[in-house]
Amino acid sequence: MPCLLRLNRSWSLAVCALVSGLFAGPLAAVQATQTFEIPTAYSATSRLVAGDDTIWFVEHNTNKIGAFNKTSSVFREFDIPTRSSQPSDITLGPDGSVWYTQQDANQIGHFDPTTETFREYDIPTVNSLPSRIVMDQAGNLWFTEHYGNRLTRFAPASETFTEFEIPTASSRPSGVAVDAAGRVWFLETQGNKLGRFNPVDESFVEIALPGAFEVPVELVIDPSGTLWFGGRRGARLIAYDPGREQFDVHDIPGGGVIGGLTVDRAGNILFALENNGKIGLFDPQSKAFKIVKAVLGESKPYDIETDDQGNIWFADMKRNALCRLDGLVMSLLVTVN
Repeated sequence: MPCLLRLNRSWSLAVCALVSGLFAGPLAAVQATQTFEIPTAYSATSRLVAGDDTIWFVEHNTNKIGAFNKTSSVFREFDIPTRSSQPSDITLGPDGSVWYTQQDANQIGHFDPTTETFREYDIPTVNSLPSRIVMDQAGNLWFTEHYGNRLTRFAPASETFTEFEIPTASSRPSGVAVDAAGRVWFLETQGNKLGRFNPVDESFVEIALPGAFEVPVELVIDPSGTLWFGGRRGARLIAYDPGREQFDVHDIPGGGVIGGLTVDRAGNILFALENNGKIGLFDPQSKAFKIVKAVLGESKPYDIETDDQGNIWFADMKRNALCRLDGLVMSLLVTVN
């Protein structure tokens, strides 16, 4: 029973979620999302990151960096200097500046929001296809070379790259994250492994995934140090506990392909199911799922983030939009067993 209330106040969102949760059965369908259409059509926005007052995102098809002001609901778009660079991921530095990968240009890029200027840096390995990017506690950037089969560090202070070849040939690395100890974790989509790199002694450890052909792409670390990723082929949410050196596999109710995931302030795992237009939450403590169809009608949600107010943001490629789901909605939904 979808709810069609106008959603311009948090209390109406809560009522909407509660009504839907009571009457929708095991899978709640909630029309409780504000949609903001991206000005440039067919942007293919699939990666975003939440700043203090701005949602930053890459426009894969239209070669732009986009910014959405959460207070004024105003978009700004900035043309990337290299044409047809196909930006593929984005992260923020401690100073609020934007770093991103450029797949077809074989570069990483930097955008300064204060001066509105770009810098681009050529990756040493040609045709490396940079995939995902993250910044560590020391201010270094780490990214995966999907075709180059390397994990690479870029030091902004010296503007230098250091590439580390992954032991498994043609592993096709993708998602990357840095833990509290400074170790770099990454996913091998073709190698079907979880990788760990220690920058101190420059050593690799590769761990076989619990199932064949998982094809994992996105990777996050929760406050306890547990790593989370999605098996695209098996419709599963997978956790790896480095302390126990053990995987835990959780089948997603109703199935679905994870196109993005993040960790909220309470330590819950949020994820976007790109093939069925739903947003999911998994509570690691209770082992319970909550699933919501956040947009009525056709939708293709990809990357997902939370802001400092607990709101959930995701990119909807089908609607060419950024979407905001009030975090209170997820807390009121019924649990999916």
